[in-house]
Amino acid sequence: MKFSLSDDADIVINSYEKGGFRVSGRQLSGSQLLFSHQPPQNWPVESVDSLQASDFQPILSSHMQTVIVGTGEKQQFPPDEILLAFYAAGIGVEIMDTAAACRTFNVLVAEGREVCAALIAI
Repeated sequence: MKFSLSDDADIVINSYEKGGFRVSGRQLSGSQLLFSHQPPQNWPVESVDSLQASDFQPILSSHMQTVIVGTGEKQQFPPDEILLAFYAAGIGVEIMDTAAACRTFNVLVAEGREVCAALIAI
């Protein structure tokens, strides 16, 4: 699926395919952490079932206002303790399937918002 929205955004998700993403013209394999104004980071997460609070430490320490978690082919909520960590830090978190998370990330970046997407690849 193609998701490119804007050429002037710092980071843009061009497409999402099985096994990875094309971000700002660069092919990335596996799950990724994308920050609106930073280079992408590999994220060693394979499924919602394997998520731990420590997987989100780079995000929690970044003081982002909004975090989008893409959970693969379908929306699946992570354990409550993970959501509580975001709420305690005052960070808004949205859980959606990865395709929707890619689209939402692009819209928020195009609006100039500080956002992070934690995207689980399928």
